[in-house]
Amino acid sequence: LASQITFRSGVPITMVGLDATNQVQVTRKFAAQFKSMAKSKGAKFTDKILDKNGWFIDSGEYYFWDPLTAVAVFEPVCDMKTLKVDVNAKIQKGISAKAQLKEFTDTFAKLATNQYRGKLGGRKALDENLSGQTFISKSSSAKNIEVCMGVKNSKAFFDSYMKILNKY
Repeated sequence: LASQITFRSGVPITMVGLDATNQVQVTRKFAAQFKSMAKSKGAKFTDKILDKNGWFIDSGEYYFWDPLTAVAVFEPVCDMKTLKVDVNAKIQKGISAKAQLKEFTDTFAKLATNQYRGKLGGRKALDENLSGQTFISKSSSAKNIEVCMGVKNSKAFFDSYMKILNKY
């Protein structure tokens, strides 16, 4: 998996998982505050997105997944911990990569076939239930990753988000 190669490469990585991003929910109250503070083109564009997604806000399932991750790069809004993190790339036994590709949608199968031009040599079918999961590892191949363990203060995140968006 490309993510496993990246995690093992040693390049500096800051990881913000869904457990952390699910601590900053998009609410009607936030959307109203946002509207009153939106000054830049970028902030006004984001405001329009919030306006068109009122149903999603009302569902209680709308969180600042990508915005928290982006803000965490520039502002210390997360409680960070350095951990050795790796990515599971478990091979699925009893099925070939070619057979696994056939199980995907026609569109994806055509894309994969075109991409690999029918040459699947060396590819192995990955376990669809486990592959891609991140985990804390004791392996020497795992590298130190900065992991957001939680949001320090959701108001500080919202303030930073507005400040950054209103620059653009």
